[in-house]
Amino acid sequence: MNDNLLQDIGENYEYAKTIVKNTIELKKIEAAEAISAVLGKIIFGIFASIVLLIVLMGLTVIAIIWLSSVLGSVIQAISIFCGLFLLLLLVVYFFRTKILYEPSMSFINSFFTFENPD
Repeated sequence: MNDNLLQDIGENYEYAKTIVKNTIELKKIEAAEAISAVLGKIIFGIFASIVLLIVLMGLTVIAIIWLSSVLGSVIQAISIFCGLFLLLLLVVYFFRTKILYEPSMSFINSFFTFENPD
């Protein structure tokens, strides 16, 4: 009986060891999936931001050319757009918590809050 009991204990120990090892491997795979999802979204965000910046620069140049033809002065058109950009910068600066910090923190926190399906 002692021999059979020791064999059962040894088998149970191996089963527990295998379960722990498999659980660790699953957690590694889940972490790798989460990291790849975050990196994919970051890379897409950078790419989309660059494309958006190029489009906005082109539209700004077109708007300055159009405004300069309406006003008859390139200097006035550039000055108006500089004033608009300065106003936009001030609005973003004064409302940076609501505009930038809170949305970006909730976006980042959404990656680290996992729902347990159990």
